[in-house]
Formats: sequence, C-alpha cells, structure tokens
Amino acid sequence: MASPEEIAGKWLVSLCSRKPSAERDQLLTNLEKIKFDEFFSLHGRSPAFKTYHVEAVRRCLAKELRVDYPMARALLEKDETGDLLVGERDLLQVAIKRAKIEPGYLGEDPKKSNPELLGMVKLLMAHGAAVNCFDDGGHSPLAYSCMLGYQELFRFLVEAGADISTVQPRRSPEQLAKIRKAARDGKTVEDEPKEQSNLLQITLDALISPQEIVDMTWVGWPPGVNFDIPLWDLDIRAT
Repeated sequence: MASPEEIAGKWLVSLCSRKPSAERDQLLTNLEKIKFDEFFSLHGRSPAFKTYHVEAVRRCLAKELRVDYPMARALLEKDETGDLLVGERDLLQVAIKRAKIEPGYLGEDPKKSNPELLGMVKLLMAHGAAVNCFDDGGHSPLAYSCMLGYQELFRFLVEAGADISTVQPRRSPEQLAKIRKAARDGKTVEDEPKEQSNLLQITLDALISPQEIVDMTWVGWPPGVNFDIPLWDLDIRAT
C-alpha cells in the first residue's frame, strides 16, 4: 500500500505532466491550489516526497508544446532549504535541451525565442543544480548551450564554473548506466575509455548543420541560419 507521501507525490507529478491548454488562464484551480499547498505543508520535508518534487520540476521543463515555467517556479518556491536539486545531474540539460528557435527568429539571438530560459537556469542553479554534470546522453549543460547557439547562456555557465575545455570527456549512456547501478549497489566498476565531445565542433554544427530545434515545417533547418539572407551576413565573431 502506498504511503501518504507517495500518494501526494504521484498526484504532484501527474499535475505537472498534463498537456498545456490555451483555455487555462490560471496556474492552478482553487482546489488544486489547496491540495498543492496542503501536500507541501504535510510532506515537503519528506525524502520520499522530495523524489517526486524533483521529478515534477523536470516534467514542467520538458513539456513539448510549451514549457511550464510558471509551475516550475511555483515548485521551486516550495524548496525552503534551497537544496532540492543538489545531487541531480540533468535539470539544466533538460531546460536547455527543450529550448527551440521559432521560425521567425532564425538567425537571431536565441533569447528572443526563449526569453525565460536564462532566468530559469539561474533559478535551478540557485536550488542546487550542478553546472558540471552529464545527463543520460553523456552531455553537459554547456554542450547543449553550444547546440542552441545561445551566447549569453554560454558565457553565464562559464562564469559559473562550467568546464571550458574545448574537448570534453563524454560517457556513453551505457557507461553512465553501469556506473550509476554500481553506485546504488555499493560497488565499483572499471571506468571504460571515455568518448570525446568537441564544443567547437558542436557550435559550428549549430550554424551549418541541420538541428531539430525549430518548430513546424522548419524542423531540421540550422538554428543559426536564416535562409532569407546570405550565410555570411551573420555575425560569426561570437563563434
């Protein structure tokens, strides 16, 4: 039988997993707001509930149609100790990877398409999200910022201590799975040779190679290139 913490946590994750609706003009209904506050009042300090709390933040940031930044902020406001995301390894990657370039803003600053992204990254870090970590794909937050071509975000991560090495170690998803399973079991595993991720190559690919970070019929077009103007009209000095 599920504990009260698990029941509350599953409700929270379900709440944050629903598809966004253009008809909703408020973050939560009155009943949802009451339950939301009550569950955090009762279980907010429970380790079991914390797992669901983190997953709820992740679900808000990973939504396909529209990132639920307001709900993500509401969840982080409930983190009274400010350490909710300490030890988590993929929150920044989830937030940055989800960012898309709107068709009308091809070739322009990614901030125009994602005005809330940098603020959310700062907020996640304020609650313990690590800047030097690898997700299940073996990528760091800095690598995803290069893919997006977001110069201001890149510079912020570097100033926050991100590994600036042009060539970074990259563990494959299979290697990461073995290491994490061994850690859970209290064992050690022989570290296999790491792959390498070249941030300069990733940045150049973001300018001239197809990337699926734009919407509608533009999917597959390079995020840094507007095909309505010559390529060399772009400012490549930042690259």
